Amino acid sequence: MEPVTRRELLERAAVAWAAVVSGASLERAGAEGRPSAPVAVYDWIRQPRILLAEAYNPPFYPSFDYDAEKALAIARELNADSLRYPAASYYAYFPTKTR
Repeated sequence: MEPVTRRELLERAAVAWAAVVSGASLERAGAEGRPSAPVAVYDWIRQPRILLAEAYNPPFYPSFDYDAEKALAIARELNADSLRYPAASYYAYFPTKTR
């Protein structure tokens, strides 16, 4: 496999973006040259209801102990369909001594 240059990567990304914006569906040719079923498009990915799990918000606050059941109860109460755990929040609140 040949390495992809930055220019080729950007060109491919532009083509993919144009296909998404134009509404083109990705189809693969099936048997005898007929197009097969289009790739499934899920509605939840277009409008996600994300619950952010920050360090100073429940389920971590007031104690920093993580409880999965508490996190799911909060997500269900807020009708969230996905959870986001920011990896950099700990370092933003508590700087390290690596500098």
